[in-house]
Amino acid sequence: MALHIFDLFMDFFKGKTVALIDMTMQTFEPSISENEIVFVDFWAEWCGPCKQFLPIYEKLAAKHSDILFGKVNTDSEQDLSAMFGITSVPTLAILRQGILLFKEPGVHSEEQLEQVIEQVRGLDMDDVRAQVAGQSSGGGCGSGGCGSGGCGSHGDGESSGGCCSSGSDEGVVCSCYGVSEDEIVAAITEHGLTSVDQVTSKTNAGGGCGSCKSTISQLVESVNNGTYVAGELASSGGGCGSGGCGCH
Repeated sequence: MALHIFDLFMDFFKGKTVALIDMTMQTFEPSISENEIVFVDFWAEWCGPCKQFLPIYEKLAAKHSDILFGKVNTDSEQDLSAMFGITSVPTLAILRQGILLFKEPGVHSEEQLEQVIEQVRGLDMDDVRAQVAGQSSGGGCGSGGCGSGGCGSHGDGESSGGCCSSGSDEGVVCSCYGVSEDEIVAAITEHGLTSVDQVTSKTNAGGGCGSCKSTISQLVESVNNGTYVAGELASSGGGCGSGGCGCH
């Protein structure tokens, strides 16, 4: 009898639906500071692919109780969406200890995200923080950059997005993934890219900061109209200056 009750108990929880957390500008900071790993699904009511991704996202939430699974309505939370540089939905962002580690648009499969979860859990966060600290040392990532106004903040002006590149990484254009200016220019030229979304999809550049995407936009424009000068944006900050993520 006890075993039967236990089986019913397990069957119930196997099929349970975990409520996703609706995030706003007011609740975002407490959510990332109080949880080790946070997933954020940027979505919209009118978005068909968003509805396709939702059951996958809910299934992951039910399986991984140690992770906070949130969602942001991009229509009602435009400031929060802009903070992450969201230009298409659905877009999934993943943070650990307040640091943005992953931001990709599109419908992701359960298998893909299980691999990402494993990778995020396996990261040495001391190393990650050291990299972020090194990137921040170039200046410009304080309260006006990736800190309180950037990809998420600790509330003390410290960079929390990892989306800035430092002067020690020559030619790197603001990116969580360390994509160089040369790589971005090569992708634009080789594939005939004409938009920021195409560049970020092809190269994983961008890192979630709006100012970083402004820099990429300048690269797209200058390469396509023939006015590009190698190294000009990286050496000058390229739109990632005091108002954005500029740490060059």
